[in-house]
Amino acid sequence: MRKLAHRLAVYLKDKSGHPASVAVLQFGIEGFLHTLVTMLVLAGVAIVTGQSRDVLFLVLGFSGLRLLTGGAHVESGLGCTLVSVTILVGSSYIPVSLWTGLLLCVLSLWLIEVYSYYLEPYQSTRPLKHKDKFKVLARIWLGLGFIFSFFESSRPFAIGLMLQALSVTPYGVRLVHSLNRLFGKGGESR
Repeated sequence: MRKLAHRLAVYLKDKSGHPASVAVLQFGIEGFLHTLVTMLVLAGVAIVTGQSRDVLFLVLGFSGLRLLTGGAHVESGLGCTLVSVTILVGSSYIPVSLWTGLLLCVLSLWLIEVYSYYLEPYQSTRPLKHKDKFKVLARIWLGLGFIFSFFESSRPFAIGLMLQALSVTPYGVRLVHSLNRLFGKGGESR
């Protein structure tokens, strides 16, 4: 995937004259391609397991909050895909009652208030300038979790929120980084 991202970055740089370096373009393209592959594998597994709706709400809760709060990353593209698919599809089997959904939202809000914004050392620190704005948006996203908890079909959203909230805690960061030792970079780091 790294080679494809490099070729696309060189092509984009040559054709558009974009001011970013090839390395910067490649990094962004590689991240996009890894995300695309992960989402396609996740969708396929969700369909095969019959968990499409629950996985969709889990992914929405997780991804939306992740954009707003950061979080630890598995560095290997393959490792990221395997961990994401396993955790998100596996979590879709957890039954969530109204009160469990509300409790998960309260706990997620508390964790985000205490621990976010988390960036990996290789990530740009630009989001930190807007940390307060991101936190307000995260609270709104978490508010959706409270609303969705009242509807049985969308309660897995709260599990997605909690999984993401855990990824910004010191324990969550250590856990994700320990997975990096298991998977290594595999030649395709994010």
